[in-house]
Amino acid sequence: MKRIYLNELSLEEFEAFLGRVIDARFNAHLLRSEFKTVDDDILWSRKEMCKYLKISLPTGSRLYREGIIEGIRVSNKLLFSKAKVLKSLDLIKNKKYARRTQ
Repeated sequence: MKRIYLNELSLEEFEAFLGRVIDARFNAHLLRSEFKTVDDDILWSRKEMCKYLKISLPTGSRLYREGIIEGIRVSNKLLFSKAKVLKSLDLIKNKKYARRTQ
């Protein structure tokens, strides 16, 4: 741990230093929390995911087996993160239209 000796610092210099440190920490915290939304914490079962996407259960299983949609194993259950499902749908959509333009 670094030591700071305050004997040679004036009150104004110390306030400026402390302000810079607080601003840096606060900005770092904002950047981390800016990209995290409430949707990141939602976990769906396979049935809930398929209901949201309006696909059948076998189609949902196939998408998982092919690695298109990532799942999370918790004990004996397979859960899907809402954020990852929506991200993988964007990738599928981009691939679909990428083939047409080539």
